[in-house]
Amino acid sequence: MRVILFDLYGLFVVPSEPLETVSGPSGWEPELFWRHWMGPLRHVYNAGLVSDAEFGAMVEEAAGRELADLEAVVAADVALCHTYDNALIAFVQELHARGVRTGLLSNITAAEAVRQRELSPWFELFDPLCLSCDIHAAKPEPEAFHIALSGFGTEMDPADVLFLDDTVENLETAHRLGFATHHYLDVTGARNAIEQHLLGQRVCFETAR
Repeated sequence: MRVILFDLYGLFVVPSEPLETVSGPSGWEPELFWRHWMGPLRHVYNAGLVSDAEFGAMVEEAAGRELADLEAVVAADVALCHTYDNALIAFVQELHARGVRTGLLSNITAAEAVRQRELSPWFELFDPLCLSCDIHAAKPEPEAFHIALSGFGTEMDPADVLFLDDTVENLETAHRLGFATHHYLDVTGARNAIEQHLLGQRVCFETAR
């Protein structure tokens, strides 16, 4: 059985607010803020291994200065992405009606996950639903992919799983682990890749090594 594994952000969900709404409450220059807020430290935050306050303290220590209003920054971060691609959601609903199993593997903080669950009843289309804050592993960490794969069943071959993501680094890890891969750019390209995969054809992210 061939199955589909989707990323969330950049596919189903895109920013609905200007980036300045997040960096503004920090009191920092945008470049400095984003370098630390979305830098390497973000991995443990996405994986649910630290709280908002702990992550804020880590960011402050790395940058050598205090955030003006951490609570406001976190709230703005959560509110940033709430524009949904209804065409892609409709396609997944179509796949579900056809009996195609679909899963989700997303890097997402605990605070974001609460909000997205409230706004996204279509999450029920995904089994497994692997949110990094719940599984305590974040892409591109191989463990995140292993957990998602096991969610489809212990006998699932990674080659039978088509993983779609908009981030090259994540696709490269999935490719090395044996997953079929597609670099998501739009719904049309995703539909074509998925239909090829379901027909038994090999789908591979072109630049993965």
